[in-house]
Amino acid sequence: IRYRGKTILLPGDISVDVEAQLLARGVLPKQIDVLIAPHHGSRTSSSQAFVDHLSPVHVVYAAGFNHHFGHPTKSVFKRYQRAGAHAWVTGASGAIIFKWDGNGYLEVYPWRDQARRYWH
Repeated sequence: IRYRGKTILLPGDISVDVEAQLLARGVLPKQIDVLIAPHHGSRTSSSQAFVDHLSPVHVVYAAGFNHHFGHPTKSVFKRYQRAGAHAWVTGASGAIIFKWDGNGYLEVYPWRDQARRYWH
């Protein structure tokens, strides 16, 4: 997705094999702004080559709080961290808001920060 000069990639549950195929075909954008981590940040996705190619500014891990699969895995989390990506884990932060202004400035924040309840 390209919107107001920013690039967002929603790869779904692809594995490292599919990542390699996409990289080989040259169809992936470089240096993207927002990435929804493939397969919730599982160990079967997010190869070093994939992370290096995309070099995302923000990576979102759609993963439940203390989920039994343990997503995102530590190795994948660290891989994106080393690439300089800002991590957002929905299990810890809840919904993540990506908001663009008319000039293309991207503001990112957890929805909870804007909609606090009195018991938080």
